[in-house]
Amino acid sequence: MEHPTVTKLQKEGLPESKIYGTDACGDEVFEGDYILEHEGEIILECNALDYLVDILGAERKTAGK
Repeated sequence: MEHPTVTKLQKEGLPESKIYGTDACGDEVFEGDYILEHEGEIILECNALDYLVDILGAERKTAGK
């Protein structure tokens, strides 16, 4: 006897996530993702450092050096 969830997945497949858009770094943003907004741009939270360095030109340094 299979678990009802397994049976449902076998019949219907995995549910598709709804695409919300594309962030400033070019990655797809799905409903439920954590985002930041800056001057009209959407940035995935996991891309915040890349956005600061690559797009805004922030400089990454080590404190005390």
